[in-house]
Amino acid sequence: SGLTKLLKDCLGGNARALMVAQIIPEVEHADEVSKTLDFAAKLATVENQVRINRVDESHSLFKSHSVRAAELLKRVQKEQNPTEKARIRAEVQTLNSRILTKDTVTEMLVEVAERHAEKMAEVHSIVHDGIASFRQTFEGLQEQDETIRSHVTGTVEKLITDQRLRDGVMATALEDRIQQLKQAMDSSTS
Repeated sequence: SGLTKLLKDCLGGNARALMVAQIIPEVEHADEVSKTLDFAAKLATVENQVRINRVDESHSLFKSHSVRAAELLKRVQKEQNPTEKARIRAEVQTLNSRILTKDTVTEMLVEVAERHAEKMAEVHSIVHDGIASFRQTFEGLQEQDETIRSHVTGTVEKLITDQRLRDGVMATALEDRIQQLKQAMDSSTS
C-alpha cells in the first residue's frame, strides 16, 4: 500500500516503529477499520535486525580532526616562532570548533532553545496584538450597533407619534364633518 511504501525506511533495520491505529466503531467505516487493523497486525510481525552502525575510521571526520589537532598541538610545543605558534593554535581552535562534543552540542541546543523562545515570544506578541485589534474592532461595531438601534428606535417612535397625531387630526376632522352632516340633516328635516 501507499502507507507501507511511505514508511518502508522506518520499518525494520535499526529503527523502532510504533503503530497507533485509530479506529471508529461506526458501521459505515467498517471497511476502513478492517484495513487499518490488518495493517497494524502486519506491522506487529515485523522483526528488526539490530546491528551496530559503524563508520569506517578512514571516513570519520571526528577521527581525522582529532588526529590533526593532536599533531598540531605537538608542533606548537616544538615551535619557537611566535607567529607560527599563533597560526597553529588558531588552526587547532578551528578544528576543535568543528568537532561535536557534549559541550558544543549543549551550546547549540541552548542557542536553538533561545531562538525558539524568541520566535514564540514574537508569535505570542502577534497573537496578542491581533486579539487586541479584534476586541477594538468588535467594541467599535457594538457602539455602531447601539447607535443605529437608538436612531432606528427614535425614528420609529417619531413615526408612530406622527401617525397617531395624523390619526387624531383625521378623527377630529371626521367627527367635525359628522357633526356638520348631522346639523345639515337636522336643518333640512326641520
